[in-house]
Amino acid sequence: MRKRINNFLNVLIGISVGTLVGHSVYIIYDYKAHPGLYAMQSAPWYTSIQMYGIFCAVVVGIAVIAKIIIRQKLDDNREYCRYTIFNKDFFTLGNDSVRLELIDTYAGNDKELPFYWWNIISKSRNVNVGKISFRIGHNYHSYYNGNIGYEVDEEYRGNHYALLACPLMPDVARYYGMDKLYLTCGFDNVASSKTIEKLGARLIEEVQPPKDYVFYYEGMPKQRIYELKI
Repeated sequence: MRKRINNFLNVLIGISVGTLVGHSVYIIYDYKAHPGLYAMQSAPWYTSIQMYGIFCAVVVGIAVIAKIIIRQKLDDNREYCRYTIFNKDFFTLGNDSVRLELIDTYAGNDKELPFYWWNIISKSRNVNVGKISFRIGHNYHSYYNGNIGYEVDEEYRGNHYALLACPLMPDVARYYGMDKLYLTCGFDNVASSKTIEKLGARLIEEVQPPKDYVFYYEGMPKQRIYELKI
């Protein structure tokens, strides 16, 4: 949203500055043609032209101030994500069955939450069997795609690797002051529903994601929304 507002302000400033330049050029030439009228403040449309110039100048001033504020907010958010969000202690996690090794982190944006992204390594097989991610915090969009995302490679499905990896996430969540997690899946994804329910999550609702959901697409199936208290 901030980026859209910033782009709108850029357009507004461009139009206003262009108008001001045109206004100034008109005044200069009209003044040369009718200096006496300007001295008496009685040039054609004198008052309206004067007020329009002032209005454009005020618009430019307000837009510039708004851009400065938005830029500062964006910079603060980037700096916060870069230097504060991610804890190196969570770059590698594990239990008796699986080990998580960090692939990357993502600082987030106006819609998407910051997240960690790991490979899931089976300790018994010593192979990468899939991936899991953890999104920090909650917002409008995370309600529909959840705090935890996982995928197990097809050849390793049926071994409960997602069920073994997910219990490593609550410790990460508590570090960030979270007391609950949302987990979601398509209403027809039976395997994922079973995994989520075995974790102890409670089904809140089955809902069609709205069109303003960041990952919405035409024909998107209903989502089952679960809540897990931690």
